[in-house]
Amino acid sequence: MADQLTLTASTDRAIGSRSSRRLRREGKVPAVVYGAGDPPTPISVEWSDLRAALTTPAGMNALITLEFNDDTRLTIVKDMQRDPVRRDVPTSTSSSSTGPSRSMSRSRSSSRTPTATT
Repeated sequence: MADQLTLTASTDRAIGSRSSRRLRREGKVPAVVYGAGDPPTPISVEWSDLRAALTTPAGMNALITLEFNDDTRLTIVKDMQRDPVRRDVPTSTSSSSTGPSRSMSRSRSSSRTPTATT
């Protein structure tokens, strides 16, 4: 198995665009962790740590252990918004949490049209 990626996250962030801008100026990325039956949790992570975790051979598919509030969650990045001008800087991320024995499924797009059979 690949190296275990662990990030320390902070949960003391305020929600809203103004506080998110402040976090970005400090070199942090606002994020939300959801899934595994837990309520969505707003967090922030250091940009340099997140970049290091996502530049592994697994890329955006890397399993990341997040540590916050004396809790650890195994997560994967589901969505990342990037700055429209500086494409290398994420403006926010969403991570899905899973237990070690749970499988993660990807939702399929509903844009597919069923084929008619006669």
